[in-house]
Amino acid sequence: MVATAASEAVTKASQSARATAVKSIDAARDEAKSIVLSARQKYVSSLVDAHAKIALMKTAERRFKTLMRIFAKARAYAGASILGVKKCRRALAEAKSKRTSYDDYTRVYNTAVATAKTRVGKMKVVEKRVFLMAKALAKARSEAFACKLKVRKMGYSCAKTCAVASEKIRDAISAATTSISQAIDLATATASVKAESILEAASQSKAKSEADLQSAKLAVAEAKAQVEAVSGGQAPAATSSDEDDSLTRMGDDGNSGYPTDLASLSGAPAISNAQVAAQSSVTSGAGTDATDTKAYY
Repeated sequence: MVATAASEAVTKASQSARATAVKSIDAARDEAKSIVLSARQKYVSSLVDAHAKIALMKTAERRFKTLMRIFAKARAYAGASILGVKKCRRALAEAKSKRTSYDDYTRVYNTAVATAKTRVGKMKVVEKRVFLMAKALAKARSEAFACKLKVRKMGYSCAKTCAVASEKIRDAISAATTSISQAIDLATATASVKAESILEAASQSKAKSEADLQSAKLAVAEAKAQVEAVSGGQAPAATSSDEDDSLTRMGDDGNSGYPTDLASLSGAPAISNAQVAAQSSVTSGAGTDATDTKAYY
């Protein structure tokens, strides 16, 4: 019974400690989960921003390459126009030196100059756009590089946060295991002490009961001795040889030890056979042999 109570106490303590440990572990896991989710959200957000910036950078690179091709063509056209103008100028100078009609040369030269101006103007416009696109591309590259660094930083922070969260969970599990062991040890020790106290109290109660029983036995023995002493004082003395054999010693007939004759039971003094003979009168019949004996008591 004591062992059952002790085992029940240990079981209850173990269940309570395990419930508390499960709650602490769940709390640590929830906290770690929230921290890890927050770190992952930041990492994913930075990754999305980086992808967006990289997409913008790639778009700017494509536009810049297109503008560079357009600028190359415009510069080639402008260069060709400038060479045409130079040729026309040279031809016009030769015509003037020969003093020939150079109206046609003048018209061709003016046309070449106008074409060159147009192409150079277009080239300058494209060149401005190239400069602007180059600035935008440089900015996009800088932002993409910054986002890349941010992604790396967030990834490192997320990994560190996950490691810290895992360490917290391991610490919580270790602390819960330790608390369960301590609770079981404490409950076992308490149950052992309680069981020992109960057993000691039971042994003391048993010793006390045995002492009381011994005292009761002694009291019963003393009472029995007193009863035997009293019974021995009330027994009649031994009768003489001429007394009636019916008056024997007290208890000789196998009874309870008390006298069984009427005189003793009624409290009257005992009458011996001699007294009875003295009180008896014997009368003889006149002229007869018959005798009539009558005893008076």
